[in-house]
Amino acid sequence: MTSPPGDPYAEIAEFYDLEHDDHVADVQMYLQYVESAGDPVLEVACGTGRIALPIAQAGHRVVAADISEPMLNRARMRANGEVVGGSLTLVSADMTEAHTIQGGPFGVVIMALGALSHLPAQHLQLAALQSAHQALDPRGVLLVDVFHASPTRLHALDGGVGADGRWEVENGNRVERFSTHSVFPATQTIDTRIWFDVTRPDGTLRRVSTSMTQRYVSPGELSLMLSKAGFQDMMFYGGYELEPFEDGSDLLIVAAEVTKT
Repeated sequence: MTSPPGDPYAEIAEFYDLEHDDHVADVQMYLQYVESAGDPVLEVACGTGRIALPIAQAGHRVVAADISEPMLNRARMRANGEVVGGSLTLVSADMTEAHTIQGGPFGVVIMALGALSHLPAQHLQLAALQSAHQALDPRGVLLVDVFHASPTRLHALDGGVGADGRWEVENGNRVERFSTHSVFPATQTIDTRIWFDVTRPDGTLRRVSTSMTQRYVSPGELSLMLSKAGFQDMMFYGGYELEPFEDGSDLLIVAAEVTKT
């Protein structure tokens, strides 16, 4: 079973938190920027609220957007009764529509955990960056987190099948995640197929799968797109501790400011 066009997470939303709840290293980084630049905060491609919820719980005003209704529904369930002191508004919107989302102008816009790469063409990525620029106030900052598409990393991704994780859940089911990737350098795209095998206590198996195309970017290309989108000042980092970006960095994190500091 594959997901509807435009929403590769529709079929696998039920498994998203199993895979990502332990990924908390980036949350503190985003909180530091919010405390410096100020709210309100806009997170696009927010998923199930893994980042938006703790920022709201820290007392900030947050608007979180995604195109996937199943993912937003899970975010709503997670947020129910969990926000104290701040506020969290969940809306259905595409990354290229950030400037149309109510609640701004925003002090911080977040594109976390490869969100920008889910736009499979350069003109769409540029449109998302331009939209984020329009959504920010004059003191605002855009935070982009994508993986560093080094030749070594791309070669390792291309072909083969990966066993990515295994979880035992409360109802006794065993959930296993697998994936395969095909890299196309001419278009800077990666076609990915993901499937989850759910083994019930009685031994019966349910398989849920999806596929998606992502577009990777180089540091130089991302810098040019950010400049074209109107950003004036950019800092590049290689991790969530804001360590320098280097050849061997796994991540490419950019903090782009509307005006020069």
